[in-house]
Amino acid sequence: MKKNGLLITVLIAVFTAGGYLGYKYLLSHQKGCTLEARLCPDGTSVGRSGPNCEFSPCPTLKPENTPTVTQEGTVFGKLCYPSDFLPPGEIVAKDQISGKIYSQTYIGTLSGGKTTYSLTLPTGTYHLRYQAHASTNKPEIFTSGYYDECAKTMAGTECTPDDGHINIDVAVAANQEIENIDLCDFYYNETQQKSLDQSF
Repeated sequence: MKKNGLLITVLIAVFTAGGYLGYKYLLSHQKGCTLEARLCPDGTSVGRSGPNCEFSPCPTLKPENTPTVTQEGTVFGKLCYPSDFLPPGEIVAKDQISGKIYSQTYIGTLSGGKTTYSLTLPTGTYHLRYQAHASTNKPEIFTSGYYDECAKTMAGTECTPDDGHINIDVAVAANQEIENIDLCDFYYNETQQKSLDQSF
């Protein structure tokens, strides 16, 4: 009986010692990664990891949205009206290719507005007019002053030929300043006005 107890004690001691020595062996042979870092394109850094101690992948860069740069030019000119004041209204330009309309509010000389205007537009070809609200606040009722041959040459009301009442194309290029686009032709008959209005 004592021999059996001694044998069991010896076996337990052997297994315990073997387990301890095996654990120490594994600890002494465990591979650790070096503490290096790689700098990624986005400014972050990654270290080594995994069984082969390779660098972790860098985060995927998301493409940045590049803002669209609009090419613009500026149109300058004089405003006219057959009176001693300029009523409030709008400066209107219509792109003759895309059909897009650009509008700028004009407050009128009685409210401190100047007798000249400037309008910044994307590149394109435009027809322009000054929509004057002389006797009403309704936006759909106005009298128009156009940029045409009569506006370029008139001195008073002597411009009457039909060919003088045809809108002139205004070509706007990037970073260009276009002067003397005077919106001054208010002197047209009903037929001439219909022709002018076709551009708008």
